[in-house]
Amino acid sequence: MRTLLTFVILALALPAFASTYRWVDEDGVVHYSDKPHEGAEQIELTGAQGYTPVPVPQTRSTRSAGDAEAFQYDSVEIVSPYEEEVLFGTEEPLSLQVVTVPALRPNHFLRLTIDGKNVTDKPVRNRSFQVEGVFRGTHSAQLTVVDENGSTIQQSSARTFHVRQNIANAPRPQPRSP
Repeated sequence: MRTLLTFVILALALPAFASTYRWVDEDGVVHYSDKPHEGAEQIELTGAQGYTPVPVPQTRSTRSAGDAEAFQYDSVEIVSPYEEEVLFGTEEPLSLQVVTVPALRPNHFLRLTIDGKNVTDKPVRNRSFQVEGVFRGTHSAQLTVVDENGSTIQQSSARTFHVRQNIANAPRPQPRSP
């Protein structure tokens, strides 16, 4: 029933779109309208103008599998923690988020180092790292993209962040009165 009602409404609306008028005002600006205007001529529109893009020929890469080191990512970076961010507490594992643009290629892996030491035993494909044992102090993290052989493809810039000790809520000693 709904479909029939839709067709009836559309059929009734067609005559409203049948007439189009064109006129030029005193400033030379051309106007179009569906309502008649003094000095306007009725025109017939043949259909909506469209655009068909020219097909782009598919190109094949001329690089061989051994040329993986020639590939460069637009971006390889640690996005969290921020540069010079101060993090509080050492009770929870430190969370680091990384990103590569474009997405990591199937034969590429990530190696994360903090203070020059590898975070994992082997390169991984994770974009999130939970690192234990990052204690109070200033630290530097760096992300490296490596291939299946462990050869470096690209590195992020070093990200410096600071871990501070939580402030205990213990009462402070009160000064003695003289």
